Amino acid sequence: MTPVVKLIFGSNYDKTRITEFAAALSFARRRELPTGGMRLFLESFPGGLKAVVAAERRERRPADKPAPINAHREAARELPVQAYLTLPGNDEFVVLVARRVDPDRVAIIGVTPEDKSLLDRALKHITG
Repeated sequence: MTPVVKLIFGSNYDKTRITEFAAALSFARRRELPTGGMRLFLESFPGGLKAVVAAERRERRPADKPAPINAHREAARELPVQAYLTLPGNDEFVVLVARRVDPDRVAIIGVTPEDKSLLDRALKHITG
């Protein structure tokens, strides 16, 4: 719809507004809005133009692929144990922060608070 909006307002018009108008037109077209019905549609849509633009962007955004979290967790369960530590808590997986003290040893300097996205990224990294 961007070319249509540029034909109406000119190609030098504010780029942000062109994008918003094009999104609103796409949203209306997807809903098969009748000719001449845009004004009433925008006036009756809760939040007006900005809300229509946000709704169009949500619909256009590809659905999030379900992350294979369980697959990474299953793979992590099969990895060989490198060392044992005694730590408080009962979470199955934790992210540790360590500092290398010499070529063969590391010192654990912290355990991150429960952060699912950080944990999932770490598991994905170590399991491939």
